[in-house]
Amino acid sequence: MLGLLSGLVATLAAQLVGWAVAHFVFEFEYAMSWPNLLAGPLAGVLASVVFGAWSVRKVCQAPVMETLHPRS
Repeated sequence: MLGLLSGLVATLAAQLVGWAVAHFVFEFEYAMSWPNLLAGPLAGVLASVVFGAWSVRKVCQAPVMETLHPRS
């Protein structure tokens, strides 16, 4: 859910900045990229799953008692 939300916010922000630059700086008509509105959230989900799984791989491969035992 976090990846979906972050991808959606990033995609909408990028579309808004693109429109503002096209409209106010270059003064031409902006055509919104509809596939990006789907690709951005999907990329956010994919990035969250891949990096989340990568970051917990050591914990998942270690024995339970080694993971839960506090180190002194």
